[in-house]
Amino acid sequence: MDFLAHGVSEGWLNPFGRFVRDHPALRLVPDLPLRAIITDSLYITEPDVAELLQAKAAIAGGVQTLLELAGLRPEDLRALYVAGGFGYHLNAAHALAIGLFPAIPRERIHLVGNSSLGGASLLLYPEFRSAIEPLLACVNVLELNQIPSFEDNFTDALTFPQC
Repeated sequence: MDFLAHGVSEGWLNPFGRFVRDHPALRLVPDLPLRAIITDSLYITEPDVAELLQAKAAIAGGVQTLLELAGLRPEDLRALYVAGGFGYHLNAAHALAIGLFPAIPRERIHLVGNSSLGGASLLLYPEFRSAIEPLLACVNVLELNQIPSFEDNFTDALTFPQC
């Protein structure tokens, strides 16, 4: 995600995730995909960027679909919690810059790391268990691929926001 954010801000990537062919940071190698050279032995190709863009679109499209189902707009969100290893290592400013998350103020995004173990361990305490059990009745399982608007939201998220 950091590479994508830098690529967009530095002008290496266009809004569709394609390399800007005449950018000095990019190197053409005959018979190989265009690549952004990071070090002598590390580079990222356009197909790599396309895969990252699809992963970004799946997350962003899913978030947009869930907002629509809840009847919310991004500005209605008071907080966005990002959990797990992905969230622990994520740069929230970069995630916003590439459109991974809805356009909300950075201070509303909270990276909480591996929260599942902490939450599960709270169930060992009766006072927390009694507070959590009523929430279980409110849980809905949604299969995004079964929601008609998800495909459109996914497709819309296959580009980077215009800076």
